[in-house]
Amino acid sequence: MTVKQIFDKLETFDKSDREKYVGALWKQLCPVSKSTLLDFQQGFDSKKGMEEFFKEQARQIKNCIQLEIGQMGNTVRKIMGLEPLTWETEIAA
Repeated sequence: MTVKQIFDKLETFDKSDREKYVGALWKQLCPVSKSTLLDFQQGFDSKKGMEEFFKEQARQIKNCIQLEIGQMGNTVRKIMGLEPLTWETEIAA
């Protein structure tokens, strides 16, 4: 599945697909994005429930993808020795 396909389907994945594709995407994200997502998870109010968590997590992941695909993110990835992330990047789950 490509980054674009994951981006477009993120809110509609069932539990199994969500775990599979978000986990595979995680392996491709730069440390800055991973840190951002971990900060979100640690700061999330668990009283809001899992549905709200997944909704907000999807928004956070989309923001990270957009930033990494952009010029600044591409520069950060290059400095960190990572390949560029594009909409066409295949994410093997």
